[in-house]
Amino acid sequence: MSIGRCGRYFSLLVIALCGLLPAIGFSRGADVTFRGAVTRVQQSDAQHGIAHVRLEQVDLPVVINAETDIEDAGDAAALSGLAVGDFVKISGYYSSVGIVAREIQILDDKSGDFRLRGKVSAVVGTQGGVSVKVNGQSVLLDDDSRITRRGHEDRLSPADLPVGTDVDVRGSNRDGQMVARALLVGTRQEDSTRVRFEGVVASTPGSSLMIDTEGGGLAVVLLSSSTEIRGILTQGTRVEVKGNLNERLEVEAQIIRVENAGDDKGNDSGGDDKGTDPGADDKGNDAPVLVSKAIMLTATAAGAGSRGSAEVEFEMESGKVSQRLTVEVEDAMPKADFHIIATLSSSEVVDLGVLSTDSKGKAKTRLSLDASGSPLPAGKDVRDIARIQITLNGSVILQGSF
Repeated sequence: MSIGRCGRYFSLLVIALCGLLPAIGFSRGADVTFRGAVTRVQQSDAQHGIAHVRLEQVDLPVVINAETDIEDAGDAAALSGLAVGDFVKISGYYSSVGIVAREIQILDDKSGDFRLRGKVSAVVGTQGGVSVKVNGQSVLLDDDSRITRRGHEDRLSPADLPVGTDVDVRGSNRDGQMVARALLVGTRQEDSTRVRFEGVVASTPGSSLMIDTEGGGLAVVLLSSSTEIRGILTQGTRVEVKGNLNERLEVEAQIIRVENAGDDKGNDSGGDDKGTDPGADDKGNDAPVLVSKAIMLTATAAGAGSRGSAEVEFEMESGKVSQRLTVEVEDAMPKADFHIIATLSSSEVVDLGVLSTDSKGKAKTRLSLDASGSPLPAGKDVRDIARIQITLNGSVILQGSF
């Protein structure tokens, strides 16, 4: 899928947007999604302004305009309803004025609860428990605070929280004190900002790449031992990059796919017919497998004016499999229940469930299709999905093939 055109040097973006350097031009470019707490809101009128959202240790300016959808608990909200301290999910894109929000989802419930995500900067014993500082806020951990490591049930103690630990804290305000209800140690992939874009390799491949995004600038792409490269990287080749933005807004590449490399399912030609890493054994235990494919969904005559996208993600490491399907539609019939229909490469057809649009005809779902409870036939996974159709009352509205 082409989401192409990033602006000039990701690593300079924050500095430029904060006004410490001359403005840097961006063409409308790579989609970016991240979550964080609102630290400041500058409102110029009822529909326009800038929200500053804490990402790691950086307050990232996000432009809000008349086309930005703001949702609070699933309902439409005004810009005036966005407040400091709100924990939000930002979905946006790069433009000539920086990052512009397409959608802002307010994730907390405004009932006095709070959520902070960041690094512990201080741990201090205090009356009633231990106080930790996260994003400049002091949070009390008392006997009722549940501290666990992400993905584990065993409880930890405040002694397991050295300065620099990544945490996700939820709690409530009690007599003016922020008291933690739950604290998760560690991060997850979704916590990073995710981008996908296309461009041409402009430097000799090494531990990093410069990618000419053909939007008037270059993107800094970092390679690591976990980066999956499909094809042979050489200067001048056209590539598609998927990865995460770090705090310096460099792209930490997960997948780099050279144009025309692999088969028509987007798999590396050195792997099997499902894109399994050829360096892994038959259980995938020796090397991680990461397969991601994305398509735009095209409207049929019955769905004229609608648009959508679908993405499948398959990850396997040390025998553990995680697979997801993300489907998004826009400009479809409002307040309607659509069905997601998948056709597999074996020609089997599977109904993956209902996708319900809001009052603006928008909907997005992310289905976890792990083996337990997966609607896919036995022995099949998301890599077998060849086509996605969105139907309404039996009529195909949108469709696309991987």
